[in-house]
Amino acid sequence: MVAVSACSVRAVRVEFMTRLYFLYARNPTDALEAIERQKEALHEHIERLKERLKAMVAHLFFNFMGMSLRIHQLETLVEFLNDCNPEIRSTI
Repeated sequence: MVAVSACSVRAVRVEFMTRLYFLYARNPTDALEAIERQKEALHEHIERLKERLKAMVAHLFFNFMGMSLRIHQLETLVEFLNDCNPEIRSTI
């Protein structure tokens, strides 16, 4: 079983990408599994953040903007990981 990184831009950029490099070197199929597991973790985290966003008090505008930014960044990470799959598959 492949561990997932924390659901933050920094953790995915530094920790996950490093792990992905070594998984790919060992076995590209393991790298694909890691990508899928990380995407699942990100999706779950995004959904939790969206629920918190819905419950946020309207006058906390800057908190709302910050949470929205975080959600968009994480959704972009998911898109990036989606783009990695075909790249890795093409090398197998």
